[in-house]
Amino acid sequence: MKFFYSLFALFLIMTLVDKVYSQCPTSLSLASTDISTATCPSNGSFRINATVGTGISYQITAGPSGFPPGAQNVPTFTSLLPGNYTVRVSCLDDPTIFTTTSFTIPSSYVQVAASSITSNICNANTNGGTITTTATGSASPFTYAYWQGDPGIADGTLTYGSDNFYNATAFGTYNVRTKDACGVFVTHEITIANPYPDNLCISGIFLNFGDLTCTELETQIWARFYVGSATFESLPAGGMDIDVYENLGDCANRIQGTLLSTQHYDNMSTNNNILVPNGQNLLFVLRTPCGETCTYCFDYDPDLTKFNQSSTMNSKGCVTPGNPITYSIDIDVAGYYVFPITWEIRNSLGTIVGTYVANSEADLPHNFDNLPEDTYTSTAIDGCGNDETEILTPPSGTPNELNVMNVASYIGCSSIEGRTTLSIYVQGVMANLVNATATVIAPSPTQVGTTIIGYYGLFRIENAIPGGTYYLQIDNGCGQTDIISAVVPTTVEDILIQYTNVNVEQLCGGTGNIIVEAAYNGNGNFNFQIRNSANMLVGIGTVPGGTYSNLPAGVYTITSNIGACGPYSYNSQVTILPGGSGPVITKKLGLICEDGTGNPTGTGTALLSFVGAEEMRVDYRLSSGTDIDYINITNDSDGSETITGLLPYTDYTVRVTDVCGNSIVTEIAIGELDVVRVENELQPCINAPYTISVPDMVDATYSWTKDGTFISSDRIITIPNYTAGDNGTYVCTITIASGCVTRVVSATLNSTQCGNPLPIDLVNFSGSSFESGINLTWKTANETNFSHFEILKSINAKEFGTIGTVTGDNKTFYNYTDTQPNEGRNYYQLKMVDLDGKITISKIIAINFEKGSSYISAQNPAVNGEFKVLSNLKNPKFSIVNNLGRSIPANVVQTGNNSFQINVLNPISGTYYLGIDSLGKNQTLKIIIP
Repeated sequence: MKFFYSLFALFLIMTLVDKVYSQCPTSLSLASTDISTATCPSNGSFRINATVGTGISYQITAGPSGFPPGAQNVPTFTSLLPGNYTVRVSCLDDPTIFTTTSFTIPSSYVQVAASSITSNICNANTNGGTITTTATGSASPFTYAYWQGDPGIADGTLTYGSDNFYNATAFGTYNVRTKDACGVFVTHEITIANPYPDNLCISGIFLNFGDLTCTELETQIWARFYVGSATFESLPAGGMDIDVYENLGDCANRIQGTLLSTQHYDNMSTNNNILVPNGQNLLFVLRTPCGETCTYCFDYDPDLTKFNQSSTMNSKGCVTPGNPITYSIDIDVAGYYVFPITWEIRNSLGTIVGTYVANSEADLPHNFDNLPEDTYTSTAIDGCGNDETEILTPPSGTPNELNVMNVASYIGCSSIEGRTTLSIYVQGVMANLVNATATVIAPSPTQVGTTIIGYYGLFRIENAIPGGTYYLQIDNGCGQTDIISAVVPTTVEDILIQYTNVNVEQLCGGTGNIIVEAAYNGNGNFNFQIRNSANMLVGIGTVPGGTYSNLPAGVYTITSNIGACGPYSYNSQVTILPGGSGPVITKKLGLICEDGTGNPTGTGTALLSFVGAEEMRVDYRLSSGTDIDYINITNDSDGSETITGLLPYTDYTVRVTDVCGNSIVTEIAIGELDVVRVENELQPCINAPYTISVPDMVDATYSWTKDGTFISSDRIITIPNYTAGDNGTYVCTITIASGCVTRVVSATLNSTQCGNPLPIDLVNFSGSSFESGINLTWKTANETNFSHFEILKSINAKEFGTIGTVTGDNKTFYNYTDTQPNEGRNYYQLKMVDLDGKITISKIIAINFEKGSSYISAQNPAVNGEFKVLSNLKNPKFSIVNNLGRSIPANVVQTGNNSFQINVLNPISGTYYLGIDSLGKNQTLKIIIP
């Protein structure tokens, strides 16, 4: 019976197994695949429709990152990224029975993007304005959050709304976060700034009669106002209002009375005259929509509206030597007059010698010519009966010897910051002095006074150096001359201040603010314009500048214009980086600081300038290290950093990270700064523009002299129209990192050599000591019109004498051995003499020499990478590194007791450093491979 039940059980099991397997077909087929397009970054889906019944497994075997890896028994998959997928459909009970299908989930999702603009700045006389945001993308509706502070704040802490605008009640930088229906968001910054210049205020009130009649002037008068150097066209669209009040007191005790008038001015206004009561103290109140007010107090003074004529007596016309000089009386008016104006000229006997009636401005000025030497009286009466009398007396003294009657300075139309306009008034017994011309004969006119303007014995020199002495030759055009001199006054308020400093405040999201700081105290009309790369005007302004907010990424040119005095202009450029861009390194320099004689001190310094979204973090490390070795310098850099205390002849890696989290990494090699040269290589030509400049170096100051006279602190000197008076020796002293390194660059300009290369250029000059002397080596360039070198030596760096001569032969590398060096420090210079006798002197170098002590010297320059080394050091070990501090392979062969031959493998032209290690002491020699 047991056996029977066992057989029955086996039969039952086999029947069941056969029944289960019978659910799996020999093959699988798919009817269709239903695919849903992804309308968000990861909401795509699909459904597999199979032709089989139950017991089926579905599994994604390939697809975009993040798909569910496991198998499932339902045919639908959701929350998928768009892209290409492969799906395996298999039998649960027999996985060897399966089929696959491939398809693509498309996407209709467009990433949300947003930008904002500001409007209604200072609407209703309150600070702030409206931020309006425009969003694009496929997943609407969009929601918006506005706040100030950290742009990277956690999203869950913000409050969103459906309004795409925000009414800000204060100036400042705001963050705008825009979120789409998929929950994806973007953040950008926008600034609401006061569009009006800081300290906008009336700077002066001047009364004038204008077109008023004598009767009207009894009660009213025109007041012409000025708002510093601001112009109407620079005003924002909201303009400004000026309220005129009567002042019941005076400026020492103001009592505001009745409002007399209100005038509105905007960027379309042209007339800056206000009709006000005559003979009354007034208060002028300036208002802007931003709620700012500035009050200008005006005290009436009858002398301010007194009729004034302007009469002068000057010698005019050439005469035969020995004959009496003839004179001219020139008449005009100085202000506060009503036409017609009648003049009467009488001589010392009271006889009328001339009359004149001026009925309009076109009738003035007027001259009474060919008058003999005498004392004259000029009486003028205007249309209202106001009169004035002036007595005119001819000059006395020795003929053709002029006297300086007055020396003064004022800013005038000087165009170089730190300069002034020199005014010299001369008088004396000289024919035709009214038409005399002046020429600066010392110093040279270039860069020390470029314009000589004469007017009736009054001469002015623009761009004169305060404190300088000027010599002028006065020529009357009749064969007589005289030389006069004057010292330029140094009155601070008469010295030109003129600059336009431009900075970018980079914002996260690819926009930025351009911040302009401007100053100008000259007589011209100053304004600046900001244009984008398409030359479209995006901002205008005047002193003291302003902030131009939320400008898109791109290059912007800021042009400062000076009208009335020229006109002329000067430019600068700034860049706003696109969204996602990291900081940009604009300048960098690695160098070894030097002592007063130009020898390396062994301390390295790295200098960087960069732009990016502030504040920026700066870290550095040895290039041979790793990221964990970074040392933090600062977390709030403004774009310029100096890193000191670095190892010489070593590479460093510097990382700059902006406030948006973007970084840039750069390498800086610490080495000796080579000789700096002028950038123009050719001699100037007469009557042609000429520019002399030196390289633009980070953290550098520049000081130019011409023939020993200071002329400029700019990097570039531009001579618009070169003259022979511009010839001379120009020397620029470049000071880097507050004296870490100083370079002196010189160039002797000579227009008779028009178009020829500049004289010899010394590229480097160095030396080293050995057992019996000091070996000097140097390299040159531009050996045109060159004769020879004289080697100068001194023991105190002050008094130099010639110890030898080397003839120039265009081989560019030279050496000279001083076989009689002094014990201790020896100082050397090179005197370079051209064929025409022009002389250039090199920098001073200092070399130590000790008799009987250890010595080391090397042949320099190397020849085909090979050079000899002489040394009595014990067991010296040699190594070669390039200018970046990288080791260079070389063979060393000892050729004698104290001599070695070194062969650099695969030499490349450049500067190398020979390291010598002896008994733990290290020395370094510079080697040049030409």
